[in-house]
Parts: sequence; C-alpha cells; structure tokens
Amino acid sequence: MKITEAAVEAGTSPRMLRYYEAEGLLSPGRGINGYREYGTDDVAAARRIVALSGAGLTLAAIRVVLPCATGDGESLRACPQVAPELRRQLTGIRAQIEALSDSADAVQRYLDGLTSRAGRVETRQARSSSAPRFDSVAALPRSTSG
Repeated sequence: MKITEAAVEAGTSPRMLRYYEAEGLLSPGRGINGYREYGTDDVAAARRIVALSGAGLTLAAIRVVLPCATGDGESLRACPQVAPELRRQLTGIRAQIEALSDSADAVQRYLDGLTSRAGRVETRQARSSSAPRFDSVAALPRSTSG
C-alpha cells in the first residue's frame, strides 16, 4: 500500500512514517516507480512505534524494544530482554511527572498570590470609593461637639 494508506492504518501521518524510516525504524519496500510500498508487517511495526511513542518512550528506547515487540495498541507486549530499557524509561517518565508536578505547584502559588493580592487591591478600591475623599486638611469636617 502507498504511504498515505499506511499512515491512516497506522494512526499517524505520512511525514512521521518517513521520519521513522529515516531513523531506521521502518524499511518499506520500493515499487518500480520508486514509491514506498508498505506491507502489513510495515504497518504493524508503525502501529507499534506509534503506541510506544505515545507511552512516552524515546526513539532510542523504541529502537531497542521494537524488534521483539508483538501485538498492537493496548495488547502490545515486549520480550523480557528489554526490561532494563523499559525500567530506565519508566524512571525517566516518573522524574518528568515529578518535575511537572513541581511546576504545577509553583504556578498555583503564583496564581494564589495574584488572587490574594487582587482581593486586597479590590478591597482597598472599594473602601476608597465609598469613603469621602479629602484633598487637604482644610477640607476635613469640623467637629460639632467642640
């Protein structure tokens, strides 16, 4: 099948299929016209690449896992030999989650600071608009009890 059909079948774009080929992850055949020809094995491999990439694996890790990966999508299985690489990837993903969580906490603190500061400013503005304004001492009201 042509690249456009293969991309649809694999759940990606023709550009990504070309990229995977350039990275050595796919090797589609060529027709006599020079166009790429994707077989069912190529499409299955592309689906696995898409699934592994979607799981957060780097291309280097995919390169290690792909040769022994079987199945598709949610039923994708790896061979025991790649367990160390998958553990490394999992450690990296968990570190990214922790870093993102720290970033989210920092942004939340900034928002909380804005909210409390904005509340103080609004309160000050409300007080100043409802109270009489005196520009000089002469304009102060005089006491009648005197």
